[in-house]
Amino acid sequence: MELTKKQLSERALALGVELGTEVKTDGLNHQALTALVASLDSQAKDKARASVVLDGSEALPEGYVRPSVEEFVAKGYLAENYEKHFADFEHSLLVDVALAKRSQAPEGSGETAKPEAGERRYILAPNKALHCLRGVLGEGEEVFAADIGEKGAERLLELDADGHFVK
Repeated sequence: MELTKKQLSERALALGVELGTEVKTDGLNHQALTALVASLDSQAKDKARASVVLDGSEALPEGYVRPSVEEFVAKGYLAENYEKHFADFEHSLLVDVALAKRSQAPEGSGETAKPEAGERRYILAPNKALHCLRGVLGEGEEVFAADIGEKGAERLLELDADGHFVK
């Protein structure tokens, strides 16, 4: 779904407030607004990543195996950089896990959002994407009313009627 200039402008202003940055959208065309929102989204994600405090409950993704030093060196890297490289990389993976948990949790709770029995789930359809408070969501990702903000439930119904979600 391509956002309108008004929606992009509102998103840019909201991201500006979140980042504590003054944002001017007057006179920008659709392409410029799209680029501005993408840049601000990236800054917001970087800020969110920097604010993550790992509590030890995060685990590296299942199936992740650290390559051996020999494999690392065979790819042209220096052996003395091995520990730092993988410590940084694994920390980044743990931050991703923590952010994923946080983005699925309803505000004010430490639990992952799960629909109740019989409650409609909104999963983005193939070739669909959505700009929301969590950033840009793509095909196969679940969307919650809280992701959209004010009147999120109503907007979900509108998007569903327009064919943005799988049935």
